[in-house]
Amino acid sequence: MAGGAHYWIDGYNVILRLGLGEGKSLEERRGELVGRVGALGSEAWIAFDSREAVHGRGLALPRRVTIAFATSGRTADDLILAKVSHAKDLNGVIVVSDDRGVVDRCQFMGARTMGVREFGKMLKPAPAPGSKGDRKLTPNEVDDWMKWFKEKK
Repeated sequence: MAGGAHYWIDGYNVILRLGLGEGKSLEERRGELVGRVGALGSEAWIAFDSREAVHGRGLALPRRVTIAFATSGRTADDLILAKVSHAKDLNGVIVVSDDRGVVDRCQFMGARTMGVREFGKMLKPAPAPGSKGDRKLTPNEVDDWMKWFKEKK
């Protein structure tokens, strides 16, 4: 399922519920989430609450990951609900949040949902500080690279 799914993620909800990057700056915690989500090899859109429009600028994003920051009195929940309500096709979309209000409203509009803990089980651990981060590629990443280089397997 991971390769064909499109995840729409409540960013800080996931970071806080999973305790990603505890003790690090908020920017580092966002970066850890983005990196782990990118390693899934699936399309993902991550919404974050923000009071400043400059958050996330300069953050290196994996090719299939997009981020959005709520501004002007809006919340990440508002962004997620608007995205679901305006979607032409929710087939393959999975909204990731433990916020009961978001989950209930998304399900009412026809979106599938997934709890944070379940989603967290899919995420690979971040490399240890100082490590080179060497790891085996997932099958989705191998497929992605093969498509990129247009080589036969």
